[in-house]
Amino acid sequence: MQEARQRSQQQQQFTQTTLLQLSNMQMEAAGIAPDRPLQPQGPDPASPAKLAYGDGAFRISLPPRAGAALALGTTLQLPQSIEVSSRSRHTQAAVQTLANPALASSGQFDLAFVVVLLLPLAAIALAWRVQAYDREAGTWPLIQAIPGAALGLWVAGLVLRWGMLCIAPLVAAAIAVFGFAGFGPESWLAWGGFALVVLPYGFLWVAMACLLNLTPARSPTLALGLIGLWLLAVFGIPAGVMTNAPDLPSRLETISQLRALDTPSRTEGQALEERYRASLPEAASKAATPQKGDFRIRQFSVHQAFDLKAAPIVAQVDTAVAQVHGYVARWSWLSPALAAQLALEQIAGSDLPRHHNFMAQVDGYQALWRSFFRPLVLSMRNMTAADYDGIPRFVYTESTAEEHAPMRWQRQVATADLFWLLIVLGVVIWATRQRQVGPPAHQPDQSL
Repeated sequence: MQEARQRSQQQQQFTQTTLLQLSNMQMEAAGIAPDRPLQPQGPDPASPAKLAYGDGAFRISLPPRAGAALALGTTLQLPQSIEVSSRSRHTQAAVQTLANPALASSGQFDLAFVVVLLLPLAAIALAWRVQAYDREAGTWPLIQAIPGAALGLWVAGLVLRWGMLCIAPLVAAAIAVFGFAGFGPESWLAWGGFALVVLPYGFLWVAMACLLNLTPARSPTLALGLIGLWLLAVFGIPAGVMTNAPDLPSRLETISQLRALDTPSRTEGQALEERYRASLPEAASKAATPQKGDFRIRQFSVHQAFDLKAAPIVAQVDTAVAQVHGYVARWSWLSPALAAQLALEQIAGSDLPRHHNFMAQVDGYQALWRSFFRPLVLSMRNMTAADYDGIPRFVYTESTAEEHAPMRWQRQVATADLFWLLIVLGVVIWATRQRQVGPPAHQPDQSL
């Protein structure tokens, strides 16, 4: 919850700082004479080229959801705020880190980590001897002698342990969600979605332990079997799914390609600038001449040319990562742990598809930003207060697919839980029948 609060406060600070700085620059621009020459060095609120470049002063952020404290997910690997300037994220990737989220672990030490990895161990510790203890202590025949007592005791043990197992994460989730986002409708939906994932996930592990207690196996064997199921669900199957997922582009090779494109773009700055000016002759002032020393005009044209070359490379990486995520999501029903992890990240709003949607909106917004400033840069005139009013503002919009995603992921979790429960039930039925079947009639009984 503290981590989510810090990130939310940081993003709010970015937004407030951007709006405040634009407001201050607008007031300064209002007091500048229209015929005043643009300043070649230092900040100049009347210079459209310098304002478009940004110098890292303007940022836009992905707003956190009400359930952000439930699962940090990709928020620690992928940027949650982007610098707004004439440089797109493609340009920035050439000199900054191009994160490849599929190469980093999605599991962080947060509430989702505790639920996915440690909740099954708690269930095993609670239920591994729910019936085997009485059978090994010799009290089970006495319980069976009472009509209905055996079934009632087994059901009561399952329900009691299920409640004991789930009460702690549900209370922790309530503190995290309502402490971070208050008691609004979005908070209740986030907590309810968390409960719809945790309750069946916890029931699965308690039920598997209780069902295996119906077999004649001794308690140490049951404990080893349950630990084996935990290793398979949490590590084995997810690793197998990732091994067979499509290959990802090399992060090192991608950055090298971008930097290789960046070098000729910078050396060809003069030609690119002239081509850039010729592309919008109606915006350029005939009386004005290019101002010497104001290198931002050339940078603006260089960034535009570089983006055209770099966009396909970055899009290829984004497509490859989305394909890997789609592959993992399709096969997540094989592992209840994998399905629960993806569902909790989606409820928290830290899932990869939501970040991809944010980056797509960032690309669109920065295209509007450059389209707005491009004619102003070429006009060689001072910006006015009216020009500041026309600067586009960024507002993140949740996609329709994201709004319906929680129900889809909860169905995926339910499918995975039911799949594993049916497998364990089949093993129990097979083991029970094997115990009831005696030696063949044509062979003597050698049990003595």
